[in-house]
Amino acid sequence: MTSARTLVPRFSDSPEQKAWQTQVTEFKALWQAAEVERDRLTEFVTVLQKRLAIQLEENEMLKAALGSALQGKEEDFRMYHETLGQVKGVFLQALRQQKADKR
Repeated sequence: MTSARTLVPRFSDSPEQKAWQTQVTEFKALWQAAEVERDRLTEFVTVLQKRLAIQLEENEMLKAALGSALQGKEEDFRMYHETLGQVKGVFLQALRQQKADKR
């Protein structure tokens, strides 16, 4: 009959056990570092998403302001064109009147 002691080898102080413990410790440290890095990157992505949302909102406001300014300039140009046409008409009428008065 074999005892339980012979079925379960003991590695408590063996070099192999120490190597395994060292490796487990290293893996735990790597795992923790990976978790910290993941959390840091997740936070960074969140910050970038917020910045992007702000930039998109700002772009929409700038587009609206530009559209409004463009409409204003188009209206100014129409009024300028209309005024120029009226001035031209008055000038031509005065020129015709002057020619008629000379005859």
